[in-house]
Amino acid sequence: MRQLAASIVVIALCLVMQTGVHAAGVWTKLANPSPGGGSESAVLLTDGTVMVQVGVDVASKTWKKLTPDSSGNYINGTWSSMSSMGLERLFFASNVLPSGKVFVLGGEYSGPNTSANFTNSGEIYDPVADSWSTIATFPNPIFGDDPTVVLPNGKILCGYIADARTYLYDPVANTWSQTGTKLRNDESDEETWAMLPGGDILSYDIFSSPAKGAGHAQRYKWTTGTWVDAGSVPVPLTSYPGLGYELGPSGLLPDGRVIQIGANNNTVIYNPSTNSWTRGPSLPTGMGADDAPGAVLPNGRFIFAADTPITVPSWNPVGPTSLFEYDYTTNKLSTVNLPSALAADLAGPAFLCRMLILPNGHMLLITTTGSLWDYAPSGTPQASWAPTITNVAKSTTNSNVYTITGTQLTGISEGAGYGDDAEMATNYPIVRLTDAKGLVRFARSSNWTPGVATGNLLTTCQFELPPKLPIADYTLNVIANGIPSANFKFSLANPSNVDAVFDAATKTLKITGDANSNSLTVSLQAGVLKVEGANDTTINHTSLFSVNVTGQIIVNAVLGDGNDSIAVIGIDSSATNVDLGPGSDKAAFTLCNISNLTVDGGAGTDVVTVTSSTTGTFKPINVP
Repeated sequence: MRQLAASIVVIALCLVMQTGVHAAGVWTKLANPSPGGGSESAVLLTDGTVMVQVGVDVASKTWKKLTPDSSGNYINGTWSSMSSMGLERLFFASNVLPSGKVFVLGGEYSGPNTSANFTNSGEIYDPVADSWSTIATFPNPIFGDDPTVVLPNGKILCGYIADARTYLYDPVANTWSQTGTKLRNDESDEETWAMLPGGDILSYDIFSSPAKGAGHAQRYKWTTGTWVDAGSVPVPLTSYPGLGYELGPSGLLPDGRVIQIGANNNTVIYNPSTNSWTRGPSLPTGMGADDAPGAVLPNGRFIFAADTPITVPSWNPVGPTSLFEYDYTTNKLSTVNLPSALAADLAGPAFLCRMLILPNGHMLLITTTGSLWDYAPSGTPQASWAPTITNVAKSTTNSNVYTITGTQLTGISEGAGYGDDAEMATNYPIVRLTDAKGLVRFARSSNWTPGVATGNLLTTCQFELPPKLPIADYTLNVIANGIPSANFKFSLANPSNVDAVFDAATKTLKITGDANSNSLTVSLQAGVLKVEGANDTTINHTSLFSVNVTGQIIVNAVLGDGNDSIAVIGIDSSATNVDLGPGSDKAAFTLCNISNLTVDGGAGTDVVTVTSSTTGTFKPINVP
């Protein structure tokens, strides 16, 4: 169980890693510190922003949002407020759902006094509405800090602190159901779960292994809802009494194997294809990852934190915290060289740290003091690790929503993790749009199929265009765990059945429709004139544009002989002339200050509406 850091005495230990020091990579402290004096947990939202829990080793319900700068970099990111959780929590489960919402459950400590009560309550955060809502409570009286993971069917597998039962939460139905019971009467508390290719969940048996003096493991088969044996582990990864049944992080490596870090100085490697384990390189004597974060970097290495467990009379880790990287190609560990300022921020025990993989390929590190650092690792990912895009299709019901079809949209691993105390998985697609000037925007993604290392399997996800996105050509990338797809040309283009020309010199907007059925919207948004076809599915014409508009403009619109409509919103126009063709057409003017409006109707049945919140003189509307 956890012990608050305020009661921990920090002891400086000088340990030298026998396999050498890893000096590559660049560490930079964030320019704008976390509001509120420190940070505890972090979750990457699907629009590229990061929600960060405020506090250091204290139950908190306060979150702040970190937004990257215009180049997609988080070092100079800015902070904004978010709605607060309904309950203060410390050491709890969290997952990003395919809906884009955030699921949190439990807390070893909760409430305003940071009480050790192992709460069984949960909440879901809606980033669009910026609101939290309570969910059905976990079926048993306590939950605490047990592990959870989102399965390929969208349900959440949850462990249990008191016995071998496990449970499923359905976020759509808001219901709980019991699923498979773990082997060997092994409880899930303090354990680390890793998702395997195909969706199975790997778990090292903390509560059965130390008692028997040997390592055991099992895996959950999500298609059958059962736990099956996953082989014998060659060395124990924890012990009792002393280490308190703690465990370190795990990570799915690019070659398909899993590394599991022990609470002692042992590490092991699991091979899913043979259902077998081998011993990995050892940490320095006396060190272990007894509750600590880890992450699979975009370069394929596994980075993790470790400290010095004090084994008597009970679990009581002490700093400083060291960082290590595992290279699966050489099967070697190396210490990570740290700037002196970062080393000072890692003076405490490792369980206070968190790691999160960012869309730009960097890693966010929350230190033992709650400070935030950006890590730019060396090297580049292999092309075979990246997502691919085969098609981007516009929704037929919502002009701002698109569907991406491709492979490995959810990445080759879960990204970052911790174990039972915190979960920072990022195995979901982040959609990045970059314009010709290098300005980066992220589109909110949703409706992906959870998984890892899906290979050549074609899957889909959706994304919604950011508000007030200028109409232009963009480079689109799908990013999973910091690894981007190849560039895909994405054009917010003029639909083939609408021509629009804006003459900046004369401030005249000319819109011409052809014989097809057109639907067109013209609006002024934050000083930017925007023209878009609302219901067109074919986009292959000259790109539209956005221009800064000052003063009044002239709008001339001539619609074709189809069933056409034009909506003009928020335009300050000195003259507006709309010629409706012979079809049954519609023209609507909303929130417009129009001093001279003329609408000529054709032979069809036309409907013209004018709604204005500002004053203006409107000429009679000529509709035969």
